[in-house]
Amino acid sequence: MRTPTGWSVEEAGAIAFRQAMHECGWIVRELARPDVGCDYQIEEVVSGEATGLQGQVQLKSRSKPVIVGDAFRFLLDKKHLEYWLGSSMPTLLVLYDGQSRLCYWQAVTEETIRSSKRNSRFIEIPFGHV
Repeated sequence: MRTPTGWSVEEAGAIAFRQAMHECGWIVRELARPDVGCDYQIEEVVSGEATGLQGQVQLKSRSKPVIVGDAFRFLLDKKHLEYWLGSSMPTLLVLYDGQSRLCYWQAVTEETIRSSKRNSRFIEIPFGHV
């Protein structure tokens, strides 16, 4: 039986993200089905104590992400953007790059959202946000 297209890179991205959060010592809660909104909830841990500082994560895995200059560019659709900006929790967009096998992140805020000349919305994730 054939696996779905993109399954391998999506699974690799989920593993890499959970591993990165584990190394930071943060709590990661995978959000169950239905797959609506975000994929994970994260919580900061300092000196072994959960701080209550929480956020949500939308994980996107790509085998060849779009690169413009010194950042990845990720196109946003209106319904997801409205959902993330309207959430009571801060949202991080995490991009797994299947070539480097690393996760990169950017906060989703009014300040980080850009518009193209064609009026499409996108977010840039700097290479330094590993």
